[in-house]
Parts: sequence; C-alpha cells; structure tokens
Amino acid sequence: MDKQEDNSAQEIQADLSEIERDLTLRHLLWESQVEWEKLSTEWTSGPFDQLNVDSLQKNVNRFTQTVYMLEKGLPHNEVVPRLKEKVLDFKQVMPGIISLRNPSLKPRHWDQIENIIGKSINKNKDFTLGDLLEMNISRYKDKIQDISTTASNEATLERMLQKVVDLWQATSFRLVPPF
Repeated sequence: MDKQEDNSAQEIQADLSEIERDLTLRHLLWESQVEWEKLSTEWTSGPFDQLNVDSLQKNVNRFTQTVYMLEKGLPHNEVVPRLKEKVLDFKQVMPGIISLRNPSLKPRHWDQIENIIGKSINKNKDFTLGDLLEMNISRYKDKIQDISTTASNEATLERMLQKVVDLWQATSFRLVPPF
C-alpha cells in the first residue's frame, strides 16, 4: 500500500509541477503581451531623435527569445503567434532604425535617403519612429544602411583630416637663411 501511495504522490507532484510550469509560461505570455504593447507604443510615438537604439535592440532581442520559449513551452494558442509576428516585424525594421539614428548622418545624407524613399522627412521635434514606419522604411533598409555606412566612413575621414590639420597648425617651422 505504501508503494501505491508513493506512486500516487509522485504522480500528483509531477502533475503539479507541470501545472505550475504551464501557469508560469501563461503569466509570462500575459506580461510580455502587455509590456510589448507599452514599449512599442513608446518607441513609435516618442521623438525619433531621442530614441535609444541600444535599449530598443536589447528589448527586441529579449522579446524574440521570450516568444520562442513560449512557442515551445505552451500548447498552440492564438496569442503567441500574434505576439511573435509583432516582434519579428519590428525586428525586420531594426537595421533601418539603427542606420537612421546614426549620429554621422548629415543633411546631405538625409537628402539621399529622402530621394530613395520618395518622401520628405521633416525632422522636427514631432517626428517619430511611427512616422518612419508609415513610410515603409524596411523596403529601403539596404540602401539606407549603405548611406549610413558612407556617413560613418566620411565622419571618420573628417576626424582624421582634422587631426592632421591640428598637427600642422601646432607645428612651428623655423626658417633659417642658407649659408
């Protein structure tokens, strides 16, 4: 009788562990859904020039991992695929966002970007990531990345050139008459 009670207790314990795991994952799904909506609203409605790309990228990567964990751990439901789609759609535009937040972009680079996307970008304080997403920037991400890379390379060359100019300006030449 003791062995039968032991088996029954072990089965109950296993069932409870499974239920606890399932509830933990469902709670994580709920919290993730709420947090994603909150963060994505902040990202898309806040001023684009104040967007913290590092934080954005870390959060998108964290949500990507969470979605895959939920997908494997929970039985099929409608919420996980919807959250996954939102996260992966956002992840797709990340390269364009990172490129457009490049501090090396100068007005001439923005002009090139505007020519590529065929729309004027009004970079005032009301300009948001949501505005860029409405312009469907992901279609042009490769060209935008090229322009951003060019801007970074130009900025590096300008800094190097400025160092040379500063060195020459600080150098004094003493001219001596020939013998």
